[in-house]
Amino acid sequence: MDYVKVPMIIWEYTTPQVLTMEYVPGIKINKIQAIDQLGLDRQRLGRYAVESYLEQILSHGFFHADPHPGNIAVDDVNGGRLIFYDFGMMGSISPNIREGLLETFYGVYEKDPDKVLQAMIQMGVLVPTGDMTAVRRTALFFLNSFEERLAAQRKEKELATAELGFKKPLSKEEKIMKKKERLAAIGEDLLAIAADQPFRFPATFTFVVRAFSVLDGIGKGLDPRFDITEIAKPYALELLKFREAGVEEQGDLKLRVRALESERAFQRVATVQKTVGNAVAAGSLINLATILYINSIRVPAIVAYVFCAFFGLQVLIGLIKVKRFDERERLITGTA
Repeated sequence: MDYVKVPMIIWEYTTPQVLTMEYVPGIKINKIQAIDQLGLDRQRLGRYAVESYLEQILSHGFFHADPHPGNIAVDDVNGGRLIFYDFGMMGSISPNIREGLLETFYGVYEKDPDKVLQAMIQMGVLVPTGDMTAVRRTALFFLNSFEERLAAQRKEKELATAELGFKKPLSKEEKIMKKKERLAAIGEDLLAIAADQPFRFPATFTFVVRAFSVLDGIGKGLDPRFDITEIAKPYALELLKFREAGVEEQGDLKLRVRALESERAFQRVATVQKTVGNAVAAGSLINLATILYINSIRVPAIVAYVFCAFFGLQVLIGLIKVKRFDERERLITGTA
């Protein structure tokens, strides 16, 4: 993603106790006036924030769990990009939950309550009870409500575009009354669900919901017309294309991880080989210098000793680098 910047880790100054990162200045994402002064598109920044989280959660299963405005900044690189800070609180989603979230996405898109419920069971969110009829009816009700909401939003946009404001918008009280009527329509089903208590939400969901709640607030601050569902829709369609084409994002991620692991291993082997070569050179030179010195050939002996010292220093540097490679690997794999 060229619109996301994560400060690089400076491994030379990083230990198991101290994390040293690149300094990347930026403007807090809620500093609207400063963002406008840079000439950045606020609507696009809001979309970037949501898309970056959809990518983190659904594609990688590893996400920044504390996205408040103090931890997200922007700059004018590439026409505006996000900068993430403070990675002390990260969330991870197990493969079965990530796959379940994707299946939920597909079920909502296809308006299939059975697929949504099956995905929730797969994630461990829903515990099957003896009679799932009430749960299924409730799921179908919310799917219909979601579709109606999207249709209403599309209609509002069309009316605004055509400047046909002949229909009086609902007041706050009318909206509350309409919501009560909808809930009354499934009141018995909700009571049945409350009695069975079939839902068990994993702790990770707290971080996911919190992250998107904060992002929704940030997005509305950037753009009053911000709608997280409209932004997520193209991403969901893209996921559907991948699914229909049989592309496994998880497999692609594994390949990228393996490539990074191979690259790290190659760098370590190259450093070890160079260090061994320097050690051989230093050993040969010290033998040569000693022979020359014993035979009173002083000047060449001194030159040989100087070169020996140089290669000896390279050996020391190489050993330090190998040690840092090992420490970095332990940090990455969590065996530190």
